[in-house]
Amino acid sequence: MLLTESFTKTKEAATLLKSLNAYANVVKVSYLHKLHAGKERCNHRHRQRCGPLIVYNKNNVIVKAFRNLLGVELVNTEGAFGLPDKVFRTFDKVSTHKRDYLLLTSKISNPDVTYLINSDEINSVIHPAGQKLQKTNHRHEIVKQECLKNTKKPKQPSVAGKAFTANLFTP
Repeated sequence: MLLTESFTKTKEAATLLKSLNAYANVVKVSYLHKLHAGKERCNHRHRQRCGPLIVYNKNNVIVKAFRNLLGVELVNTEGAFGLPDKVFRTFDKVSTHKRDYLLLTSKISNPDVTYLINSDEINSVIHPAGQKLQKTNHRHEIVKQECLKNTKKPKQPSVAGKAFTANLFTP
């Protein structure tokens, strides 16, 4: 809400916030201005809540009036939103600052996407929504079957074991 931008003193800014019933937020923020705990004290010493947001149109002395109030944020929106249209361009107007600059456009717009999804050419190739593909797992075919650990595979003694038992029982 833009009321006046000619404030120079913090006292005038405080009376404006009191008339808008927003000064209670400033008082609450000032009570919640505390130190961080632990090692965070070295990096970001204080923690602070956010208070009211003041939006102003022109860069006047209003910044100096509100800078001493804790938690009050100031935003200059008119210049921020008006400048990119002048620097770059819109779809209707040409840029005043840059020449031969093409504004980026999307390759596919939303109506094109819905047309492509519902087209017969794509629906004939893709799978229906509810159908799941059968997964093939070739890992079981590659795994070697160890006869000592696998109970399903019959145990086959080695050739050296046959020779040892043959020599053991011969007279």
